[in-house]
Amino acid sequence: MDSMTRECLSGKAGFLKRWAKRAGLIVAAVLITMLVLSLHRARKLPALEPWHEPLSGEFTRWKPGGDYSFEDYLELEDKLFVRLKEEIGNWEEQALMHPLHRFGWQDKARTGLGIDWNRTVELEPESPRGAAVLVHGLSDSPYSLRAVAEILVEMDCYVLCLRLPGHGTQPGGLLNAHWKDWQAALRLAVSHAREKAGSDVPLFLGGYSMGGALAVEYAATATGGEDRLEPDAVFLFSPALGVTPMAFMADWHRVLSWIPAFEKNRWQDIGFEYDPYKYNSFTKNSAYQIYRLTKEVEKALRVLEKKGRIGELPPLLSFQSTVDSTVSAPAVARLHARLRNPDSELVLFDTNQYSAVREFLRAGARAWDGVEGGAEWRSRRTLMTNRDPGSREVVAQTWRPGEAHPVAEETGLAWPPEVFSLSHVALPFRVDDPVYGDPGLVDERNVSVLTLGNLSLRGERGLFLVPMNTLMRLRHNPFFPYVEQRLRSEVSLRLDGDKLLEAQNGRAR
Repeated sequence: MDSMTRECLSGKAGFLKRWAKRAGLIVAAVLITMLVLSLHRARKLPALEPWHEPLSGEFTRWKPGGDYSFEDYLELEDKLFVRLKEEIGNWEEQALMHPLHRFGWQDKARTGLGIDWNRTVELEPESPRGAAVLVHGLSDSPYSLRAVAEILVEMDCYVLCLRLPGHGTQPGGLLNAHWKDWQAALRLAVSHAREKAGSDVPLFLGGYSMGGALAVEYAATATGGEDRLEPDAVFLFSPALGVTPMAFMADWHRVLSWIPAFEKNRWQDIGFEYDPYKYNSFTKNSAYQIYRLTKEVEKALRVLEKKGRIGELPPLLSFQSTVDSTVSAPAVARLHARLRNPDSELVLFDTNQYSAVREFLRAGARAWDGVEGGAEWRSRRTLMTNRDPGSREVVAQTWRPGEAHPVAEETGLAWPPEVFSLSHVALPFRVDDPVYGDPGLVDERNVSVLTLGNLSLRGERGLFLVPMNTLMRLRHNPFFPYVEQRLRSEVSLRLDGDKLLEAQNGRAR
């Protein structure tokens, strides 16, 4: 190699090193800027309270000396809630709690319902014909699937509504929660449900939001198993199958948040805790764990696809609003586009397309073309939408596998005049839910303080403890009768083998 060539290569190497150094400095500057901005934002959050710390003794997947049983899980939960009650007593003595705090009126709401829905709940008919495990969402509690649980137990299913670790107690419970602990708890719950109802009855799995992601991950990893723990059908409500890509950065807070002066940086939001069954404060760890979980779901699905076994997934019946500020609605549609089971179905709730109100909607607030034009789909898809722009009445437009045009079905339902869309938090709740329903329809015997579903507060900005955009969010589903109808139909088919076979033969034709 001559000297000129060596000099040229040396010059290129020097050039690349200089640019690599500059790129490194730019990346470092960006990261430092983001960290500083995050710290600045955290400093502006409200003050931390005692309930923003975790309770000791929560379930984790590791047990010294052996494995957990579900009885162990419930025993830990009992001790945890005894500890919580002691903590609440201390806060009351120190006059820390507002009269509308979740710990202040929780007991009154519970008295009207007869069950503590912040804890794991088991509902058991005399002679179970099926078993169901229901899993709530992130920062929620088993109450979020109370209506679904009541439907299933009426149909003679043993129902286990699982409280996931870190939930149902105090917001600080999610500071150290891990998705693998939620995964482990779900597996214990499914095994327990099988034992309670028997291995010869259908097994159903239901999940709301993050619980939906856990349900899909479980179904994907259990597919083809030989232990009869594979579900016969999975019901999903606003499943968290896709979240903002920025969620992977949520764990960066640990660089400094261990220092007492920066402990508020562990929190994305610190809110007034007025909701008896859902945390209003949100940890950054929560965002990171749901991000990790969505990646595990995708990993499990790709394994099935690589093995050519995606068609062996149990039927999935998913309910999703076309607009959702919490999870990715298109991600749910992409999942169903991958399925190969004609018994699976995606039910989408459109925005209100009534001509008198649609001009108030943002451009693009409509069902995406992939659902309406996806003739290559192997599963069914249904769009709940206005019959026409001049009507609030809603029809169910269903595309069967391989068909380019839908079949419309009357539902007998209509958009309330003041409602433009569903929301992530509304989908699994009845209109007459005692906590989140329409006050005009709620039985006053079932709630002692107030109903959160339709607070119409008016006043100046900054007056209320709760942000106005939070109060405006729809908390119940005016189309829940259709959800109930579909659930009853699908469960009934699987409880009756002859009906299921007949239905499957009809769909195959």
